[in-house]
Amino acid sequence: MTMQEHVVRLRFDRFELDEADARLTCAGVPVPLAPTPFAVLCTLARTPCTLMRKQALLDAVWGHRFVTDSALKQAISEVRAALGDDPKQPRYIATVARRGYRFIGTAVHAPCQSAPAVERSGTGEADHATLAALNEQSHGDPVVADLVRAVRATQERERLVLHHLDVCRKMLLRLIDLAEGRPDELQPVSWHAYARALD
Repeated sequence: MTMQEHVVRLRFDRFELDEADARLTCAGVPVPLAPTPFAVLCTLARTPCTLMRKQALLDAVWGHRFVTDSALKQAISEVRAALGDDPKQPRYIATVARRGYRFIGTAVHAPCQSAPAVERSGTGEADHATLAALNEQSHGDPVVADLVRAVRATQERERLVLHHLDVCRKMLLRLIDLAEGRPDELQPVSWHAYARALD
């Protein structure tokens, strides 16, 4: 998958960035950002906490057209203004002197509409629908929006924990079968595959 094909959709702090809808919001309120700075933000957000060199950023956003560093600096300045970020004490966009920039916002990927909700006693879908309704009724209230985001993030963490527990359960069952001397009854197992499933 190329960088251009990877569409960014994530949450960080009170912001939500949705590249497909060309939308940046803060606590549910749209934040105006011109197309070029928006593309710069999306490009940086694709590789959080990773240095994006100036030339790579210029190529990703402007293609192979000749553009000076000042155009990139201006776009970064507009991104920081939209995010309320201070370059001297950055929370979202860090400058790496003479090299490039790094997205340092703590990102929680926004769940896709088709993503399964956490199922707990069969109420996963109901929880998801309830959160969506609550979010719609909040009328842009930042406290309610933050609460909804926190609950969704907690549900996603719980989903990952349940997945890890399932992988551990399968590993334990395999060890029990091996200890009871029934390895021939089982399909060959790759412990590395189990370890990768935990990542």
